[in-house]
Amino acid sequence: TGNSAVASLSFERDLANAPGAVYLRLVNEHSGEEQIPWIKIADDCAAAWGTQLAVPTGGPYRLETCVKAEDTEFKDALAGDFRLHVFAGDVYLIAGQSNAVGYAREPCADPAVIGVSVYRQSGKWDLASHPLHDGTDSIYKNLDVPAAAHSPWLAFAKTVFRTTGVPIGLIPAALGGSPMPSWVPGAVLYENALQMVRDAGGICGVLWYQGCADVLSLDTERYLQRFFAMVEGLRSALAQPDLPFYTCQLNGFTEPGTAADDQAWTELRALQLRAAEQAGIHLLATAGMELYDQIHNSAASNLRIGRQVAAQVLQDRYGVTASYAPPECTAAVRCEDCLILTFAPAYGGLRLGRRAKDAFAVWAGETRLPITRVEAQGNQLYLYGAVQTADRVTFGYRQNMELCAVTDRKSSMVLAPFCRKLQ
Repeated sequence: TGNSAVASLSFERDLANAPGAVYLRLVNEHSGEEQIPWIKIADDCAAAWGTQLAVPTGGPYRLETCVKAEDTEFKDALAGDFRLHVFAGDVYLIAGQSNAVGYAREPCADPAVIGVSVYRQSGKWDLASHPLHDGTDSIYKNLDVPAAAHSPWLAFAKTVFRTTGVPIGLIPAALGGSPMPSWVPGAVLYENALQMVRDAGGICGVLWYQGCADVLSLDTERYLQRFFAMVEGLRSALAQPDLPFYTCQLNGFTEPGTAADDQAWTELRALQLRAAEQAGIHLLATAGMELYDQIHNSAASNLRIGRQVAAQVLQDRYGVTASYAPPECTAAVRCEDCLILTFAPAYGGLRLGRRAKDAFAVWAGETRLPITRVEAQGNQLYLYGAVQTADRVTFGYRQNMELCAVTDRKSSMVLAPFCRKLQ
């Protein structure tokens, strides 16, 4: 990853009786032009040999070898082995559970493009296409039982590639239903992901979407401790102390729930927000985005998530500053019959989901006050009701966020769940 990649080759053809030295070159597959001219890498093809080559960012390239006697031209050399469709760029690990795998099964136009590759579970690089989690000939331990489908990460990779020109590789190591204890150092999915990264040649970032398994089992008490154990473990094992993690906050679950369920989802989203206070950990809010079923994001939501994570990565890693930031509540003021909430940045004004009112709660101590309606005007929301004694307002403190999203009209970024004391 970075400005160049190191390719390792070994010569396999049985040309022990052919006199001459071994040469290697790098060719642009699009144009046929030499990227790196022929260089000698071994004096005698009869002996075992190998080499490493710094490949400039880009591709697709073709690595060629040949055996050439000293008194001959390259056009008369004996052909050796080739390595085709070689790219040099940035690689990202996909980790977490089902919404990281991608279970959206409705049709979606999200085609493959040359320049975005995936490290298949067979241990081979391939053109990236859905499903990214393909268990054919798998040699790894994250073999998903349900059939994987559409995920956010092809849209993510295409956005980064088209903006920067840097080829992008993806390593899908997530597993549907996996809880946080499976991702700590020593656990099977953590060790499996680490092995995939090493086999694939390294990464420059982690794409993380997980938490449903822990919240459904009401096991949130040690979530943050386990999450940081994974982060620090991967950073240490890969000798990348600044390895960035691009995380997604939990969306929602539409099955009937109890007050304890609402509390668990609230706590876990809050923990994910706390994690993002640490250096190198980024968070994207997804609560209220459209679902495919009761808990998995739809293909339309996956496209939004992929592009919005790409905007974070473009700003963080590549210095592209035109990306959008999510709206945050900057002020909450109590008036006679309403609360006025102000948000920034708000690029195109705020749009309310049909059930957005259900996601807001106004509190006086431990008493929840009724909200009669919510209105949006520009970058402000107006919450009407008997709010004269209110001391704080919350948004998103519930399990079911279906149709509850509050979205910036221009950026399509959704509000993250929050609690704000009133002025």
